[in-house]
Amino acid sequence: MVPSTVRGLALPAQLTSLIDRGLWRHPGDAILAKVIPWFEDPLAFVRDPEQMTFASQTMDMLADDPHSCKAVGRSGM
Repeated sequence: MVPSTVRGLALPAQLTSLIDRGLWRHPGDAILAKVIPWFEDPLAFVRDPEQMTFASQTMDMLADDPHSCKAVGRSGM
């Protein structure tokens, strides 16, 4: 059974069920581009909570960096 949280946030039960049963798989770049067309570059598909945690670590580093926080704050985002 996969962990049910990533970075303290609960994963949907349907997602953890798919992961547990080996059914959460990359559908292919063409299908992802069709359902999420606003991304120009291919997306990195994460297969499990461990990869989700690893992939989101950059957000934590940027959020904790005073320089990055100030830069985002000045841009009005």
